Amino acid sequence: MKELKLTKEEKLILDQFEAGEFEEVPNMEEEIRRASGSGIPYQTLLSTLIHHYVTDKIKINL
Repeated sequence: MKELKLTKEEKLILDQFEAGEFEEVPNMEEEIRRASGSGIPYQTLLSTLIHHYVTDKIKINL
C-alpha cells in the first residue's frame, strides 16, 4: 500500500485522532440527514462546522 504524504497539520490531526483525543459528534448522522434534506451537501456542512471552530464561533470540549 502506498504511504500517504501528510502535512504537519494533517499528521498532528491523525496522531490526535489515533490517540483518542477527539469525541464523536452526537447525532452526526441526523445532522447530515437534516442538511441533505435542506439541500446542503454534507461536505458543506462539515466545512462550515470546521470554519466556525477555527474562527472561534463554536467551541468543542474534549
